[in-house]
Amino acid sequence: MNDLTVLEKLRAASFRENEEDKITIEGAIFLTYSIDCKTILSGLISMFAEEENSEERNSNIIECWKRLLRYGMGNKNHTSEEATKELHEHVAFVCNDGYDKSVFSTIYWYTRDMTYYYKWTEDEGKYSFHPKLYVVKYRKNDELYFRFMIGSMNFVNSKNKEFMVTMDIPAYEEQPRDEKEYVHCQVLKELMNLDENYASKNIKNGQRLGRVVKNLGLDTYYFNREDMERIIVFPQEKEDILTPFFNEGSMSKSQQKIILSPFLSKEMLGKLHPDTRLYTMESELKKLGYIPVSAEEASDDRTKRFYVYSVNEEEKAFTHIKMYVLEDSVYVGSANFTRSALGERAIQLEVDETEKQGKLKKIRKQFGRNKEILMRLDAEAGFLAELESYLEDNYKVNLFRYEAVEAEEELSS
Repeated sequence: MNDLTVLEKLRAASFRENEEDKITIEGAIFLTYSIDCKTILSGLISMFAEEENSEERNSNIIECWKRLLRYGMGNKNHTSEEATKELHEHVAFVCNDGYDKSVFSTIYWYTRDMTYYYKWTEDEGKYSFHPKLYVVKYRKNDELYFRFMIGSMNFVNSKNKEFMVTMDIPAYEEQPRDEKEYVHCQVLKELMNLDENYASKNIKNGQRLGRVVKNLGLDTYYFNREDMERIIVFPQEKEDILTPFFNEGSMSKSQQKIILSPFLSKEMLGKLHPDTRLYTMESELKKLGYIPVSAEEASDDRTKRFYVYSVNEEEKAFTHIKMYVLEDSVYVGSANFTRSALGERAIQLEVDETEKQGKLKKIRKQFGRNKEILMRLDAEAGFLAELESYLEDNYKVNLFRYEAVEAEEELSS
């Protein structure tokens, strides 16, 4: 629960264990729902230009950017054209189509060739490209590593309350001896299928993005299986990891169940287990038809207890954290407690021509509609105690009664 920014975690100094460690950043990809060009420039400067003169780094962002283009990623003696090409082939920023906040900014001309727009469509429906996944490929003293950053924070300048996990994983060009313990990383393939036809339909300039992904090489290196299995991508077909939070969850009442989600849907609230503590925004509850009531007014089963974020009147920020907490596991990432993010749906499959006569069409289950990502953490006593302290300081409990009104679900959440 430390107050650190993403930009601080991109600076070369943050990759060092010892002061003398030599760090070389070789590439990066940033998957986000929304983005702005100033944050892109700041991120690039943090990764590739901050070591030359840390005092000068913050003096003039455009001058720092021009210096970066002169020297390139590795401070080589590039021409501006060579350095620009190197950046464009090794670094990419992908956001939901229509959610680049800076297309009308003059700075946008510096960043547009590294920014890609994902339009997520499936089954004739339009959903959201909503992951917050930042991956940096780097060498530390010539040993190869990848830094995975997964959480709730979009790649924008924001004062919202966020949570992000940083995981540094060694990568191996050849499979280690214990083959069963090491696997390729498929996370980008699951989130951004870069098949030629798919890319042309869903990603603007998707072919060019493919070069960045290839240079990053996530699917060619070997990683520890246990680390990779912590990363969960939606939509998915596996058993719903959130079952314990729902009514059908077969878990003892002593099991702690906490959900933090700023955005909700009526369908998911209807499934919520009565022992699950839900922390959210009062404005979101009101949007779904819940009104705050006093204890004296709470007289029927339409009344539920929720924990709502206590917003300081002078503070424009709100809590944007998405977190699912059990006694032994914590899931953090981009997925709100909404039908579009985590809800169950049935998908009809095509039946082979030879089987059509007298056969019913096949159905399979899938969870989620948006592109989302979560990371599973092992819950440690120290973290849970710190989380409880944060919740006590930032949320207040209140009773809400549901009124039968039409409330439109926020599909983009």
